[in-house]
Amino acid sequence: MLLEGTPAHINLAAVEDAILATDGVEDVHDLHVWTITSGREALSAHVIHAHAVSQPELLKELRSKLSDKFGVDHLTIQMETEEFEDEAIHFCTSGTACFRSARE
Repeated sequence: MLLEGTPAHINLAAVEDAILATDGVEDVHDLHVWTITSGREALSAHVIHAHAVSQPELLKELRSKLSDKFGVDHLTIQMETEEFEDEAIHFCTSGTACFRSARE
């Protein structure tokens, strides 16, 4: 059985905060970080951005930031605008909400 979760050395809330602190990012959802193999982490997320932002430049900035701050260099980021989100209902509304227990 394959069990996946956020690697213990990565603070998912800090990753979420770093993404949200990036100029042009309005929101992030369906944020997941997991280990592909020993020492190699992967990230996937949906990033809602402002219309005026260049998607390639924003993606370049996010890739650099996430690699430098967290050592995550295998990324899949879906760029969205507020008007065009992939789904009306998200698996999780934010990275930290994805793994909350029923007791919280």
